[in-house]
Amino acid sequence: CVIQVVLHFSCVCVCVFLFIQFSFLLLFTSTRKTNVNAHVHFHRIICVCVYWFFISFCVKLFYSKIVLLFSLCSQCLYFKIVNYLIDLVKILIC
Repeated sequence: CVIQVVLHFSCVCVCVFLFIQFSFLLLFTSTRKTNVNAHVHFHRIICVCVYWFFISFCVKLFYSKIVLLFSLCSQCLYFKIVNYLIDLVKILIC
């Protein structure tokens, strides 16, 4: 359960990092003063394409994994609580 959480959290971190990187790159290419407009537009198009690809990929991955994660963690917590209650009952009986 903890491993699942760590894996999904790391995926989120990677996605956020990529999002920030491409946002800065897009901002940099859009605000930079240059005479080569075609070069800037080319950079913008590439950044937007890569950015949308990563966002769509991460959202798809994310939602499927979050649903799986919640189901796994709820089962995980359920079993922990049940085991704890069983141990508590054993202690009380003994």
